[in-house]
Amino acid sequence: GRIMNELTKLYDVHVLERHSPGVYIVRVGDANDIDSISNHQDVRWIGPYEPFMRTTSDVLGAYLVQIVLASDIQISDIPMLSADLIRYGATTAWCSIDMCEAAYESGMDSPNLRKIASHEDVMYVQRTFSLILHNNIAATEVGAVAVRASSMLGLDGSGETIAVMDTGIDNDHPDLLGRVVAINTQFGLDPSPSDSNSGHGTHVVMTVLGDGTGDASTVGVAPDANLVMYALEHDPTGYFGRQGSIYDLLSDAELKTARIAVNAWGSNGNFGYYTADSRSADQYVSNNPYLLPVFSVGDNGGLGASQITAPGTAKNVLSIGSSNNGSVSSSSSNGPTLDGRIKPDLVAPGEGICSARAEEAKSVVGSVCATGTHSNTRSMYMELSGTSQATAVAGGSAALAREYLREVAGINKPSASLIKATLVNGAEDLGTPNIPNNDEGWGQIDLENSLNPTHAGAALDIFHDDSRELQAGFSLLYSFDMDASKGVDLTLAWSDVEGSANAPQSESRLMNDLDLILLAPDGTTYIGNNFANGISVTGGTADDLNNIERIRLPAGASTQTGEWMLMIEHRGGGTQRFSVVLAADATLIPKADLTTFGNSILPSSLTPLVGDLVSVSLAWHNQGTLATGTYRIQLEDVTEGTILYDSNRSSLDGGELDSVSFFAQFTSTGIHTLRLSLDTNNQVVELNDGVSGTDNNVLEIDVEVTAQGLRVIFLEDDGTIPQSSADREAAASVEMDVRNETGLLLPFVVVHEGTGERPVSLTVSSVQEPDLIYPSILNSPEDQWSRTINASGPFTLSGQGTENDTVHLLLDLEDLSASLDGSTDRYARAGTFVVDVTARYQNQPTVSHTQRLTFVIDQVDSVDVVPSGTVGVTAQPGDDTGFSIGVRNTGNSAAQYTMTCTSSSQWQIMLGNSNSSSLEFEPLNILQDLSMDVNVFVPDVADGQPAAGYIDEVTCVVTSPTDPTLNHVEIVDIAVAELRSFQSDLYGPSGAIGPGALAEPVYANTGEIVYFNHTISNNGNIDMGFTVTLERGNPTWAAEMTYEGQSSTTNLALNLAPGQSADVLLALLVPETAREGNSNTYTLRVEHSAQFFTLNTTSLIVSDNLDVELIHSDGGVVSTPIGDNFTFVNLVVSNTGNAALDLVWSYGLAPDGWTVNYANPPS
Repeated sequence: GRIMNELTKLYDVHVLERHSPGVYIVRVGDANDIDSISNHQDVRWIGPYEPFMRTTSDVLGAYLVQIVLASDIQISDIPMLSADLIRYGATTAWCSIDMCEAAYESGMDSPNLRKIASHEDVMYVQRTFSLILHNNIAATEVGAVAVRASSMLGLDGSGETIAVMDTGIDNDHPDLLGRVVAINTQFGLDPSPSDSNSGHGTHVVMTVLGDGTGDASTVGVAPDANLVMYALEHDPTGYFGRQGSIYDLLSDAELKTARIAVNAWGSNGNFGYYTADSRSADQYVSNNPYLLPVFSVGDNGGLGASQITAPGTAKNVLSIGSSNNGSVSSSSSNGPTLDGRIKPDLVAPGEGICSARAEEAKSVVGSVCATGTHSNTRSMYMELSGTSQATAVAGGSAALAREYLREVAGINKPSASLIKATLVNGAEDLGTPNIPNNDEGWGQIDLENSLNPTHAGAALDIFHDDSRELQAGFSLLYSFDMDASKGVDLTLAWSDVEGSANAPQSESRLMNDLDLILLAPDGTTYIGNNFANGISVTGGTADDLNNIERIRLPAGASTQTGEWMLMIEHRGGGTQRFSVVLAADATLIPKADLTTFGNSILPSSLTPLVGDLVSVSLAWHNQGTLATGTYRIQLEDVTEGTILYDSNRSSLDGGELDSVSFFAQFTSTGIHTLRLSLDTNNQVVELNDGVSGTDNNVLEIDVEVTAQGLRVIFLEDDGTIPQSSADREAAASVEMDVRNETGLLLPFVVVHEGTGERPVSLTVSSVQEPDLIYPSILNSPEDQWSRTINASGPFTLSGQGTENDTVHLLLDLEDLSASLDGSTDRYARAGTFVVDVTARYQNQPTVSHTQRLTFVIDQVDSVDVVPSGTVGVTAQPGDDTGFSIGVRNTGNSAAQYTMTCTSSSQWQIMLGNSNSSSLEFEPLNILQDLSMDVNVFVPDVADGQPAAGYIDEVTCVVTSPTDPTLNHVEIVDIAVAELRSFQSDLYGPSGAIGPGALAEPVYANTGEIVYFNHTISNNGNIDMGFTVTLERGNPTWAAEMTYEGQSSTTNLALNLAPGQSADVLLALLVPETAREGNSNTYTLRVEHSAQFFTLNTTSLIVSDNLDVELIHSDGGVVSTPIGDNFTFVNLVVSNTGNAALDLVWSYGLAPDGWTVNYANPPS
């Protein structure tokens, strides 16, 4: 160390590595210092670090090598080094700051090893072996092997159909034969189903359901499942995209019997966003709850939080990250979504997955693994890593979970939410207990724990419920006899209504808010998703973001036994179906629980007149899990001590509502307390009633009955006063002609039915809108309304039957938000609205009457569709262009519109910020407009197509699910612009010469003619003319170019059609007078214009280049039949240099008892 420190101070020396005690590998900056260092008294030897010192013989034939790099390599040189490795024969290669790894499909050969070991930045080259996680090992990690082998379960995917949306499929791969239901290309970018580029789709498919025919180690997760394949890649260019929306894609898959849809892809942008594609996926599953889409979250690990790719940000899909050997892969994208939801949902093994390779794939990035070759000698299998592979493992796991739910749990049609809940409930918390988190979500899939949970070797009970739904404001109660000391895993999941893609991304996308609550026998309460260190804890607040909620108490976290209560509570939104999974030592105790709620007693008026008939509606709920059997209910007027309603009711199922309506009449004025009592005879054993729990069977409300004295009556259409109660109610219900009026002018009377003269005052309530679910709740309308009466009062009315006992008035209601005077009409908003008109004695307010006016405004469907930028739309191949279509809602309610665009050439079309060519707009409010960008992607040139001037016809259709008459069609021509593009490549006797800066010299003998091919390719879409010019550093060395009968020593002219290539033959002569070491440089310029040209350079060096290659023609393995005396081995020796060789043959030490000899070896 001391000596080396001294040398670095004295000379321009940089230590690269301490090789061994007293031995260093150094880089000497100034070659003149080498002699001085050699003469230093403490230096025994200094010499070149030769290529043979940097490797070992076992590297030859290796399929995977590691290259250790010099410590002083410049970061800017690393990309070039990986390119060099590809140029040196590697099929794939990557480099980091300290090392490279390169894969060789046919094994490392001697010339390429020599090139690598000679590289100035390479320290050492060694054989290595990838950490291959074969499909069967990945299946083991997620528990698939265990549930396949289990005598009780025996799950293999049989009876399941899985859709895979990917690049394409090698449909005659032996691991798939006989299990393809359909191969679809109508959503892709060309009609070919082939997987001809990366082979990504075939690899994903076989990871999901390959049966390992070619190699048993590659068996997929669900090897007996069937496949519905969707090929989405554009084969000529390798571009991946789709036609149509995700909704359309999933709909077609379900129509073809698929119930799991594997999507190992996502958008390359808008990370963490809830996009239109996310919304489309949510909308489909909400409407069609039996298909589960599985999406990858992307490989953006290390870029920070909220990097999930859409549609993996959707609520109702299963979003998958990647794990590796018990931890989350560093490349796996992190959550949460931008609105704060937990994503990914789960992780699965995704590193080094060995699965099938498509025979036709020509641009694979995976290295060879497993055994077996295709007819074209390529391997049947390759290794890939990423969330795509993890998603494939998860898709197969989801299929096994569904098979279990059908065959073992007896649920014939398990929902997508039940499959999600099942997988989440048994997931393994990786590393330090900390679920849920932004890396692994709820953990790694563990099928054995999800489907066959145990404690101390004994099976636990599993409870599934997939058949119930809740209305907002209601709850469902389950009762369990449970021993929590053995652990409790509980998961609630539901397929939520789609959210808005246009709302600020920070806003919650949860539409229906369910909550999971668990109550211990002593009253301890746990709520869903309130975790600390991976364990549920008490306290906290209810989750209002996620549509998966979980409670987890590991063994020993609670020791309570007895009756535990599980509550599912619906805090807001619409009616929602849900799924529950519980794994514990627990037995369901089915019980009913009749309960009243806030609107269980609903009279038509809370201030009726004495003697009037009043409509009364009663409603109640069974929030338990067991049907009630028969029971009795009563409605009592507590004030009068009378029974208004008494009935024996038939059995009410768990989770269901019941209701009844009848008429009642009050004979006395004042406050009347009404009491509803459920199960008055205690016929039902309930969780909560007057006997046990909290009594929820009784509800009381007060009604104020007023004396007859005043009556408000709206007139008939002919101006007469209706006489009967029914006629009066009918007259108080009207419709508004919204196309011709912005308000209502309604005549009514106030009739005095008392004695004597009385001053009467009038009040008119605001216009209000009854809630759609709870009509007793009145909401403020979105439009602004005015209400006036043509006379202000008070009015003096004489006694009943006299001349002045009635006053005639007009009620004027006007929608101030509406207008029929402008260029675009703004109609009054559709809906049902109410106004209460109340008359009362001014000096005796308890005498009053209220008449509710109900008016209905019917829906008007109207829309303006305006295209823009549709003239002269052009783009070069490889670029995108577009136009926009604006939609304006001119109707009188929020409306939805769907736009679908198709290309006559099946070009990729994206609407807005989605990846879809079909998109449902967010609901547009009245007179709200939205301009939708239509982005059209012109594919790259392949074989000269698309040619310049080609016209593609894009047809966009705007429709509305709320207005079947709307069908607006817009046709736009997209013209392909000229693309001038070409490349030139120079090939010498040993192959490609390479770029000028990296071109290696060609060695030749005196008097030798060396031939080169100069290939020029027109990669554009228009005819191109070229001039090829040859420049020689030493013009005395003869040279000639020839092409199709032309020959020249200086330049040639040629024309190429789009997609056409030409080979210019170059003959270079080494003069007889040239000496050893002489050289000449040649530059070939291919020029289309003065500004558009390429240069290729090579050099000839006069030298003997000695090289020999020895290979075993039978592949390196010698088979010797037992009993034979000898075996022949065929060796092929090739002179790969440029000079004659004299050969001397030898061999290494033979095994004991064996002899080796050569038969007539060449010398």
